[in-house]
Amino acid sequence: MNKKGIFSPTLLVILLIVMGYSYYVLVINEVKDIELTKGIGWVQSEIIDVYQEAEKISFYIDQSAKQSVYNAIYDLGENGGFFGVGCGKTKEGYIIWRSKGKAKCYPFEFKRDFTFYFKNNLNNLFKFYQERKFLEDNYDTVLKEGKIVGSAKTHFNLTKSKIIDDVTSDYITYSFDPSFEVFLNYNFSDYETIKNKMDALIPMCYNRDCFNSRIEAINDGTLILKDVKKDNFVWNIRDEGNFVLFDVDTKNKVFHKPVKIRFALEYTKQQ
Repeated sequence: MNKKGIFSPTLLVILLIVMGYSYYVLVINEVKDIELTKGIGWVQSEIIDVYQEAEKISFYIDQSAKQSVYNAIYDLGENGGFFGVGCGKTKEGYIIWRSKGKAKCYPFEFKRDFTFYFKNNLNNLFKFYQERKFLEDNYDTVLKEGKIVGSAKTHFNLTKSKIIDDVTSDYITYSFDPSFEVFLNYNFSDYETIKNKMDALIPMCYNRDCFNSRIEAINDGTLILKDVKKDNFVWNIRDEGNFVLFDVDTKNKVFHKPVKIRFALEYTKQQ
């Protein structure tokens, strides 16, 4: 994680050793009536406190970004590669990839939609930080080279304040830009692979009888497509009215759990 701020560890040492006394004077000049009973080292101690608070915030942002990546991968799969409703959903909540009114409705912007899920998850996690309020949508994010990189749009400012004669004065202000960089370790090509398999199936079958001829039951009763049973996915299929529901377990895993891509195809009952 890259953190830019007024006080880096090295600069902090310089402040404490070389500039400690002069900075102390500067602070006293800015806050005229502050108590001198705190001792010569109190300013340096306050600087360290602020810096440690900044480190705590940066760590929380970094961990939140990692968790948001995992959540976004799952959310995208659960919603069939869409951020919105696409061409609609079944009553069971499956996004529709093929409907009567529209032959195909595939997700094409799944990387973009992944970033939407990521930002939503990140904002939600920021709400749990109790010691300060984070700005919503404060990060610009970009997917590149197998990782998601985020940079703050607005500086984070930490201050130490003193109330003198009913007036609040800031005697330390620390501004920093906590960024993050999270490796995805996820292959979005699964969506393209599954779409290609559906492309081979959809023109072939426009009714339920045809589709039924392309599936078979395996030992545990699970329905699988004859065309795809030798690939690296686990295809779970079930029949719900005019819809065939797909739960496809991919070879990608997060926390040792396969990422599932869910979608539905709509068929007429007869030719």
